[in-house]
Amino acid sequence: MKALDRDSLTRAGRALVVRFCRHNGWPLPKMPTPGPIPWARNRWQGCGLYSRGRIFVHPARCAAPGYRGRAWSWPGYIIDRTPFGVYAHELGHYAELMLRWPATTTYHASGERPLTSYAPNHSEWWAEMFRLFVTNPDLLRGVRPRTFRCLAKMCEPLPAPRWGLLLAGAPPRTVAMAQRRIKEAGRREANR
Repeated sequence: MKALDRDSLTRAGRALVVRFCRHNGWPLPKMPTPGPIPWARNRWQGCGLYSRGRIFVHPARCAAPGYRGRAWSWPGYIIDRTPFGVYAHELGHYAELMLRWPATTTYHASGERPLTSYAPNHSEWWAEMFRLFVTNPDLLRGVRPRTFRCLAKMCEPLPAPRWGLLLAGAPPRTVAMAQRRIKEAGRREANR
């Protein structure tokens, strides 16, 4: 992925949803024009929403790639609130219904902690794990191996290069943190 502006990340996120669904033989969710949702204008404050077979993303409310400070969001990283990641997260909600495999079942089957702090319930835990399964499957395999195996039994990840290649251009601290999280996961698995 070369351009990292919100418009480019929006197009890339939409294209990723289409590729993943076609790869797995799933019907495509509807993806209305990115931006505010007219019927939810006053109530909805988020950057993405899945509802009734439709994935909505409001790119202006999504994060930009984080280069410094407290901004850690990066396309294909553990934390990804860019439009690219938000499309994949909402695809996770769609997939939960497609697969008829409750998020709670996967959560208990893997026994692994949430990927990010955005996991107030099992459905959001699932969507965050699924996001990384779609955007950077090798990284999910490294940081949450049991969850990766559970998801891989239900659907097939897109062919993708090693996790580090998908983070090309990311700040060194982002790559270093991914390496650290993979090592931590390896120690947890060894101690099981």
